[in-house]
Amino acid sequence: MTIEYKDSKRIVGLSTERVESYTTESAFDSSGNSFGAEAGIDNTQYRRGIKINSGSSAIGKIIKKIKTQMHRVGSPTGNISYKVYRSGSAIATSPNVDITTISTSFAVIEYILDVPVTLQADDRVVAEWDNRSASGNLTILYNNSSGTIASGFSHTSWNGSSWSDITYDIYFDFDSTPESISNVLVSDVQDNSILVEKDTGRRYWRTPESANTSTDLDAVTWTNSPTGSTWGQSNNEITFANMTGSTEVMYYDVGTANISDTKWVLRFKLDIDSWSQGTTASSDWVMFGLSSTAGNSDTSQDSMVGVIRNNSSSQSLAITRTNGTTINSQLGSTDLEVLGATGSFYVEMIRTSDANYTLNVRSGSHSGTLLGSQDYTNASGVGGLRYIKAMNHLTSNTNADASGSFGEIELYNGVTSVTAPATWTRGAMGVRGVFGGGYNTSAVATNRIDYITIPTAGNATDFGDLTASRYGLGACSNKTRGIWSGGSTGSNSTIIDYVTIATLGNASSFGNITGRTNTYGVMSLSSETRGIIAGGETGYSNIIDYITIATTGNTTTFGATLTVAGKQGSTTSDGTRGVFIGGEGRTPTMDYITIDTTGTCTDFGDLRVSLNNGSQGLVTDGTIGVFSTGSSYSNNIDKITIQTTANSTNFGTMITGRSGVATSSTETRAIFAGGKIGAGSGNYTNIIEFIEIATPATCTDFGDLTEARQVAGGLSNTGADRT
Repeated sequence: MTIEYKDSKRIVGLSTERVESYTTESAFDSSGNSFGAEAGIDNTQYRRGIKINSGSSAIGKIIKKIKTQMHRVGSPTGNISYKVYRSGSAIATSPNVDITTISTSFAVIEYILDVPVTLQADDRVVAEWDNRSASGNLTILYNNSSGTIASGFSHTSWNGSSWSDITYDIYFDFDSTPESISNVLVSDVQDNSILVEKDTGRRYWRTPESANTSTDLDAVTWTNSPTGSTWGQSNNEITFANMTGSTEVMYYDVGTANISDTKWVLRFKLDIDSWSQGTTASSDWVMFGLSSTAGNSDTSQDSMVGVIRNNSSSQSLAITRTNGTTINSQLGSTDLEVLGATGSFYVEMIRTSDANYTLNVRSGSHSGTLLGSQDYTNASGVGGLRYIKAMNHLTSNTNADASGSFGEIELYNGVTSVTAPATWTRGAMGVRGVFGGGYNTSAVATNRIDYITIPTAGNATDFGDLTASRYGLGACSNKTRGIWSGGSTGSNSTIIDYVTIATLGNASSFGNITGRTNTYGVMSLSSETRGIIAGGETGYSNIIDYITIATTGNTTTFGATLTVAGKQGSTTSDGTRGVFIGGEGRTPTMDYITIDTTGTCTDFGDLRVSLNNGSQGLVTDGTIGVFSTGSSYSNNIDKITIQTTANSTNFGTMITGRSGVATSSTETRAIFAGGKIGAGSGNYTNIIEFIEIATPATCTDFGDLTEARQVAGGLSNTGADRT
C-alpha cells in the first residue's frame, strides 16, 4: 500500500508495502507440494476449515491473510469468503469472491480479512458459502496424512446447527518473521510527523522519545545500620569514607512489589574522591544496588549490586548477584577495569529479563563516553528486591581505603531504558466518509455510493453501488464495515447490505430486517460491535432491532421499543449510549438506549426546535452529538452531550438550509451532504459542507456529491466510540 509522511514543514516521501503477520491454510507441504484429500463445501456443510485446539502453536499468532487451494464442482452460484469465528460469532471476514469465477481445477486463492485477529483456543478459521445455490459445490484440499504437520488443529465444519470437529492433520503455517508497520516506517522524520495510508485512510503519528518515570528518591531519608563512621547522607547523596572501620549498611525501603523481577534500570553517579590501595591482593569492597533485605553483605539475601573492588593491583567495578546467599561469597566473575583514578563515573545497571543484566560505565554523563560495558546471564530466580542499599565489606588481610559518594540515584521499574523510544502510533482511521442511496433529481431511488476523505475538502468520488436502489435508509458503521438498512425502493425494503469501508467496490448482502415491513425512514446507530435499526413507516413503528456488525445475518429484536413511534429522526452515539432524536411522529422526543444491552429505551430530553426529516449518519466527537434538524428546510444544527440527559441546544448553522441530509464525521470534523433545499419535486442538492466540532459556527463549503439527492445514509470509518 502507498503511504506518505506529513508534518508541518515538509513531506517525507515513501512508497512501500505494509506487511501484516499472516497465516496460510491449505493442503501444501513445507515445500509447496499439494497433497491429501478433498473436503466439500455444499448446502449441507457450508462452512469448512480449521479449529485451533488448546495448546496449539497458533495461539497468540496473528492471522490476516489466508491462502487456500480449492476448485468449483458443477455450477454453484453465490459467494465464498473466509471468516474467523469466536464464541459463535464471526469476528473477522474477508471480501466475498464470486464462486462462478473460481476455476474448475485446483488453484490457490488468497483471502484477506478485514481486521487482523490474534488467535485463541477454540477459534475457527473457515471458508463460508453465502447465497448458495442448490447445485454444485466447492472443494478444498486438506491433509489427512498423520504425522507430517504440527498438531494443534482440527478439521471443522458447520451443518447449519452445529460444528463437527475431526482430527485430521491439516497444514496451517504461520509466517515466522512477520513485519509490523513499525518495521517499514522510516525513523529520520521530525517528531509529531503524520503518516497516512492513502488506500485505507489509516493515520499514524510519530510520537517523540519521552522520559520514563522514575521512583521519586528526592529528599528521602536513608537508614544507617549499624551507625558508624563509614556511611553518611549529605542532601540526596550517600557518602562513604574510613573503609577500614566496621561493616555497615545504608538503605532505603522502596516497598514490596515495587521492583520487578525481570525489568528495571538503576543508575547513579559515583564520585571517587580518594583511593588508598592496600598492600595485599585481598579486597576492600564498596557495594551499591538492590536487595531483598536490609542486612549487610554477610546476610543471606537475593540481591543485584555493583561492587567496587580495591586491592593492591587495581580498582575495578562489577555486578554481583545472590540468590539466597551472602554477597561476599558471590562476586561477579567479570570486572570492568575502568576505575583507575579518582573522578566521576556514571553507572547504569539494567535488568532485561529474569536471567540477564548489564553494567554500563560512562564519563561526563549517562549519555557520555562509554568506558566499559559487561553483560551477565546468571540472575535467574533472583527476586523480591525492595531495598536500595549501600554497603562495605572489609577482608581481614587488607588496609585499603576509599572515600566518595553515590548521587543522582534513579530507579526505573518495569522498563529496560530510561526513555521510551520514538514510535509510530496508529490513530483513528476515520478519514473516509461514505454516502449510500438516496432519492435523486430524476425522482427515483439511486444505488450510488460516494465517498470523501473527510480531512481534505473536495468533491466526492464513486465508491460502488448498493445491492438495490433505495432511499430513506438507515446507516451505521464501525472502523471496518459500513451498513445500510431498510429504506424504500418505491415500496418498503428490508434489505441490509454492507461494504468494507477501506476497500472500494459494490456492497454485499448482509441480511434482512425481519418481522416487519415498516422500514422506510428507519433510524440507525452503532457501537463498535452492534448496529441498531429503529422506527420507520408505513404506520409509524416503535420497534428496535439489532445486528452484529462483524457477522452477516438478519436482525434480532432488541427487546425495548422507542418511547414514541416515528421515522426519519436523527441519531447519535458515543459507542455506549445511542440517542434517537426527533423524527416525523416523534418530535420533540429524544430517547436513548445502552447499545450493547437489550434493556430499556428511556426519555433523554426534548428538542429545542422541531425535527421531522433530520440528518442520517453519526456525528460525534465521542462526547457531544451533532445533528441537523431539517424541518421546513432549516439550516439549524443542534447538539447534545450524549451521557447527560437534557434538552438540545444550538450548535451552529449550515450555509444552505435543507432536510434529509446525509452526515458523517471524524472525531473533529462534521460533514453534511446533499438534502432537499425547498418544496416541490427535484429541489435536491449535491452540496457538501463541513464544520469543526470543537468550534461551532457556520459551515464551510467542502465540495459536491457525484449527484444531487436527499435521504441518503452517511457513515465513516472513525468508529462509533471515536477512538
